[in-house]
Amino acid sequence: MNTSPPESQDTSALSNPLPDPYLMQDAEFRTHVQPISYNAIGGYLGGSAANVWSDADFWSLPHDVRRLPIWVGAVGAVARTDPEKDAHDAIARLRHLTVPPHRIVAIDMEESTDRLYVEVFGAYLRLADYYVWTYATLSNYQALPVLDGYWIAHPEPRPVKPQIPSEVARQYGFSGQTDESVIFGGEQFRRMW
Repeated sequence: MNTSPPESQDTSALSNPLPDPYLMQDAEFRTHVQPISYNAIGGYLGGSAANVWSDADFWSLPHDVRRLPIWVGAVGAVARTDPEKDAHDAIARLRHLTVPPHRIVAIDMEESTDRLYVEVFGAYLRLADYYVWTYATLSNYQALPVLDGYWIAHPEPRPVKPQIPSEVARQYGFSGQTDESVIFGGEQFRRMW
């Protein structure tokens, strides 16, 4: 198993992009994801995540699979209380993992509608040159700032195109151990680590 940092990916080298939409899987534990069947894998960076992925968890993914680091900013409807500290912790972890600037990080707000938390957290990550997706449910996304796009959780058959303004990804499948999403558009996909 490879436990070294992934090599830097040159996004301009993707001359034959995969068909749109792209498939992504995320899970609490690295051992639950099956990268061979997906274009991208989401893993938990920190915050209130029940299980934070280790460096080796992120680095053990195949080099041709994109990664989405996820910061959990809320449990249920209760947001964490210090978005500035959390943003600094997230940036430190991203740099430790060698995630280059201009890559996407997701802020998972579960059922929370704490707009200020997302605004402050997102502002610091953007100052550090990261893109930030706001992960929310279909019922609460409008209460949260869009930042660089919405990743919407809503169980349904796999969608083929965005269904709301600023939607960049849709989490449609929930199997208990893993979740399945589609990423809309090659530009979003190429911004992933």
